[in-house]
Amino acid sequence: LAGLAVGLVPTLPFYFLRVMGAGDVKLMAAVGALLGYPSEVGAVLVILAVGGILALVWSAATIGVRPLLENLGRGCYLSVVRIMYGDLPSTADLPVASIRMPYALAIAIGTIGYVLVDGGYRVAFGL
Repeated sequence: LAGLAVGLVPTLPFYFLRVMGAGDVKLMAAVGALLGYPSEVGAVLVILAVGGILALVWSAATIGVRPLLENLGRGCYLSVVRIMYGDLPSTADLPVASIRMPYALAIAIGTIGYVLVDGGYRVAFGL
């Protein structure tokens, strides 16, 4: 249950901001339930890093680098302004329409990578 919570809690804000779908949040919770508490913390960090890299590559490939940079700059600025005034960030503020990325790919790559590295570490040191 602790692993499930560690997979679920960090992804819920992304779901509420409509950045991540409900299926991706449930998949993260399932991965957490399978890996368990200590391992899931590291796996979540790896998955989020892989997801960020894939999102940048996905955006650059679909909308181009220049619109990506415009969206990042304006999106970050307007998100801070909205939060300062007690509102939530919105994708409607972006100059170029955002394109959704299947985050399950990032979850799969991050989980497999973490398990291979963590498993190799444990075998090498006899843990």
